[in-house]
Parts: sequence; C-alpha cells; structure tokens
Amino acid sequence: MAEAEKRERGKYWRARWRGPHGRRESQGGFASRKEALQYAKDQEATIRFNTYIDPRAGRITLTDWANRWYPGLDLELGTLSNYRYYIEVHILPAFGDLPLTSLTTESIARWEKETIARGYTPKVAREARSTLSGGSSGPNAPNGSGPRRSRPCCSPNAVRPCPALTPTS
Repeated sequence: MAEAEKRERGKYWRARWRGPHGRRESQGGFASRKEALQYAKDQEATIRFNTYIDPRAGRITLTDWANRWYPGLDLELGTLSNYRYYIEVHILPAFGDLPLTSLTTESIARWEKETIARGYTPKVAREARSTLSGGSSGPNAPNGSGPRRSRPCCSPNAVRPCPALTPTS
C-alpha cells in the first residue's frame, strides 16, 4: 500500500510502496505529503502494469551492465564478434563510465552523428547504435522484467551494454 511519511529531520517527505518482489521501497525528497503519496501510487501502478523499473537498476555503469549482459548472449560467433567490436571500439569509450539512467535519446543521437563525423560510415554508426539499443530490454534487462514499454533513452533505440569488454582508444 502506498504511503507517505515525514522525514525525521527536515521538511521533506518520503514515498513508500511495496516493490514487485514484496520488499518495501522508498524515495525521499518530496516537498509535500501529497507529492510523496502520488509518487508511491504511481510506482504501484507501474508494478500492476508490469512497467516498473527498479530505480537502483540504472545506477550501474554501462561497462558493468555490459559485463553482465554480453556473456549471457547465445548468438552466432560472427554476431558476437560484431557486438564486441561495436562495444569496445564505439560504445564503451563514449558511455562506459556513465550510469545507465544518464543515457538519453539526445546523447545517443549526438554520439551517432559524432561517430560519422569521425570518418565512420553511417552504417557503422547505425550498427553501433543498434548494438547499444538492444541490451536494455528482454529477460536480461537491468531490472530482469523482460520487455519494457518505456525507457528514457529508448527512442529510437535504447541502451545496449556489453560484457567483460574494455574500451579501446
């Protein structure tokens, strides 16, 4: 059940709700009880509609996520080789140290244009973006919930991380 509670010190409120696995979740920093309660109710609604994304899931860096995602892929060797190239040469140098939640449609589009400006073909830039986009949905998604309806950086593509890979300079 959604609830709001006043923080012990200060003037801020905390939203509380029961997460998808039965654990109590919370988010602080709300100026009013009404805002905190509405946020908690919104979180419960996303759980009911299976669109909930754990706020902690996006705190990991793209490199960390890539190192979890890539080893679980069951693809042809040529496809894995291509993914590894795009991840190590293009994706990790640009985004590897950033938290997943910081990636936006705009930053990814800008990066794709910069890749072309550095002399790579539009096809290489498009394939790198496609690789980046593919890892943020499905059963191996950061929140483990499978396909998602929305993600801040998913339009036109999302965030596709990679495994024990290292950026090349």
